[in-house]
Amino acid sequence: MLANICDMLPSDRDTEMCVLGTLIRYNEHYHKVSDMLSPTAFFDIALSNVYRCVAAILDGGGITDINSIVARGKALRIDIDRALLAQIIVHCSEPTLLQDVARLHTMDVQRRLWQTFTTAASRVIEPVADVDAELESVGKAIADIQSLTTDDGIATFADSFAELSAMVDANRDGRHEYIETGFAIFDRFYLLRPQTLSIIAAFTSVGKSALAMNIAVRAAKNGSPVAYYSLEMGKAELAARSVSKLAKMTAGHILNGRLNDTERIVYHDAAASFADLPIYIDERSTVSFDRTMRSIRTLVKTRGVRLAVIDYLQIYAQNGERVEEGLAAMCRTAKNVAKECGIAILLLSQLNRSDKHPSLRMLRGSGQIEESADNVILIDRPAAYPDGGSYSGKYAKESTKDTALLILAKGRGVGIGDELVGFDADHTTFYPLNRDKKPQSSFDSVDWDRMIGGESKDVPF
Repeated sequence: MLANICDMLPSDRDTEMCVLGTLIRYNEHYHKVSDMLSPTAFFDIALSNVYRCVAAILDGGGITDINSIVARGKALRIDIDRALLAQIIVHCSEPTLLQDVARLHTMDVQRRLWQTFTTAASRVIEPVADVDAELESVGKAIADIQSLTTDDGIATFADSFAELSAMVDANRDGRHEYIETGFAIFDRFYLLRPQTLSIIAAFTSVGKSALAMNIAVRAAKNGSPVAYYSLEMGKAELAARSVSKLAKMTAGHILNGRLNDTERIVYHDAAASFADLPIYIDERSTVSFDRTMRSIRTLVKTRGVRLAVIDYLQIYAQNGERVEEGLAAMCRTAKNVAKECGIAILLLSQLNRSDKHPSLRMLRGSGQIEESADNVILIDRPAAYPDGGSYSGKYAKESTKDTALLILAKGRGVGIGDELVGFDADHTTFYPLNRDKKPQSSFDSVDWDRMIGGESKDVPF
């Protein structure tokens, strides 16, 4: 009976062959369609295994041919038939790739729905079934499936002007839609707006993660749900960092120390004020960048997430000849997801240290990271560098002790600037400095006409 039903499930082996053949011969198309593909999109098990190998090679920056696919299959303990690969390559159909991928995607969603409901139906009729648990399970499964589906994204020019007019009216009334961070460099020009990709970049161990967590906590306290993805830290360590300042203990002491009775009381009081913040950590979705993007879509739909933080970009990249292309593709994907979901994405990135102070040209792995980003914020903290040093330019006389310089090196439509902030190393916390000196220019005094066409590089902050 089950076999007969499986035969009725929607599938098309020829389309599966065409998609695989095109991806194998034209690797450059992979990152355009990888968001819509997964091994389950290929109903034929043999073809699904071929896709797993192809995706693994391309995600790692490699190039696909029969030999590389067979070799990757051996590494993954998958038996790949060379004769089948030869048949697949013949089925290449580059002009229809997008339509073919869309068709496989639709059939994949249909099969997932069938599996979700049939599995739930078989369990719910059991005498000891927990109906509430089954309902929750089905709800989560459907939410995951919904995250795989998007509209076509096509809008008329009238739609575009309707959105622009709403923004103009909101600006007039002071109702700018953005994520408040508490830092002037972000908030004065509303950097974390919907549909934007912002990059925080710095040398190793300067404080990228700390600044990102400070922003996430501030956003959550102001009622904006946040999705947080860390490839280096687990959820307990992230929680310890967030509460460290309020608990007046280092994150290391909270995680590993033997807290005395007084410290435990202080810690639990501090933790209680953070526990209900709408910050969501999906540790399962950091195994690949595509998985992270799918998780973001799900949390936007199910939890109303408005800000997603990804810490950090280069860890996703695999060694290979095409690392730069992979990093560039991931940034473009992140920007597309920000636009698609109407949220702000904050992506952390390493810098190559080739000078005393950070600059855009040091973005690690790909100059195209800058091109995809709406905003790039660099962190300069000389006190964290092995050789110490001082600030340059107008901040040359400022103390580097317990301070850091946030540099808006690229701001699409707003220009560039900087802000000196405080840094509490013991509690890994950045904080605004109360300074009487007013900024060189305000938001209202910016020469917006000069910015039309992207000419904003010389506009002071």
